Amino acid sequence: MHHGLNNTYIYAVSKITLVISNGTDNVSIQGTGFFIVKENELFLITNRHVVQPDWKETKYQGYKLLSITFDRRDYNETTKNVEVETIEMKSYNMLFAENDIDDIACITNIEVNDCWSKKTPICIEYSMLANSENFEKDLSICDSVAIIGFPIVYDHKHNMPILRSGVISSDPRLDYSFNGRDNGHALAYEAFSTSGASGSPVFAIQKGFKIGDGLKAPDEFYRPVMLIGINAGNIETNPDKVHQQMSYMFKSDQIIKLIEKACVNK
Repeated sequence: MHHGLNNTYIYAVSKITLVISNGTDNVSIQGTGFFIVKENELFLITNRHVVQPDWKETKYQGYKLLSITFDRRDYNETTKNVEVETIEMKSYNMLFAENDIDDIACITNIEVNDCWSKKTPICIEYSMLANSENFEKDLSICDSVAIIGFPIVYDHKHNMPILRSGVISSDPRLDYSFNGRDNGHALAYEAFSTSGASGSPVFAIQKGFKIGDGLKAPDEFYRPVMLIGINAGNIETNPDKVHQQMSYMFKSDQIIKLIEKACVNK
């Protein structure tokens, strides 16, 4: 199967850990993030509720931030082991969606502590982000997707993210709503998201394959792998909060807007 992904993609995902305190108790919050690179500049993308927990959870109001870390990882071909490095951010800028609904954070101008290897995390190219035109013309319901992150069942032995798969479930040309209200630039997909997977990149895997000279195929036969959104959580629609085996993402064209805004503001 030509899916367009390889093992490198799983190393392009970071675990993000936040430690906050109310002065008496410390709370550790974990999520997923990923780096986008545009013209040699890095942008760390995650969910807003991961790095600003009181935005969604009133119980965290009044808590102070103690630390925020991300990690980077490499596979060592010689030792056959994974090298994981946890890096604390000392200063940074955060941008959020203007509509105050899309659960996206873009972290820029990151300065880290001095005790790190100076190795750059593996990044996802900006050109892989699906834009508004792609959602209109190139993506469809039933397209296969892959989500990479740190759900509860991540690889605890190697401290590695895992991949889950599913399909696009709502019309990508529309903004999905699971309750009749404005839920932002959301897209539903059939996949099982759990705690820790917030902020995971969602890829639409490759369709078809490139056609060689002298061969013909319909225009829609081939589409390269695309990063189409950021996982934001699962959908719960009953009082018991039972997982509906359906999750939702916020579309990547909104990530593009935040990155473009960051480039203008720098």
